[in-house]
Amino acid sequence: MHHLLLHSELRFYSYLMMPIKYGYTALIKACRMKHVHVASFLIEHGAKVNAKSKNGWTPLIEAARVGSVELIRLLLKERPGQARVDVNESNNMGWTPLMEACRNAHFSAIKCLISEGGARVDVRDKVRLRLCNLLWQVTSMIDWGAFGARKI
Repeated sequence: MHHLLLHSELRFYSYLMMPIKYGYTALIKACRMKHVHVASFLIEHGAKVNAKSKNGWTPLIEAARVGSVELIRLLLKERPGQARVDVNESNNMGWTPLMEACRNAHFSAIKCLISEGGARVDVRDKVRLRLCNLLWQVTSMIDWGAFGARKI
């Protein structure tokens, strides 16, 4: 009986770690859905924090895209025996986690990625769009009231 339980647990964990459609892992999906507890469980059981989908999406890019500072901190945390997450890793379009946070106006995530993760602010994507251009777009949207707070 113990052997069967161990075998089914191993199958369950290997299922959690294998890529799903388009190479998205369970950890990437958990970050996309803002499931902090699920992401924590997956990392504790060996999920790779630097896993990439076929499009280059990583758990950290997803966490930044949805603006979850709690997930970002979870992914940035150093763990013995596991590679540290690359805060400047980009997807296939050249977008970094910081660019995704800027594009979606997640200011707390931007601050966390820079101050706690050491994200570089001097990177460009594949079409040579600079991060400062994204920040300008976000501040322009704020100036015009896109987020409910219009400057006068």
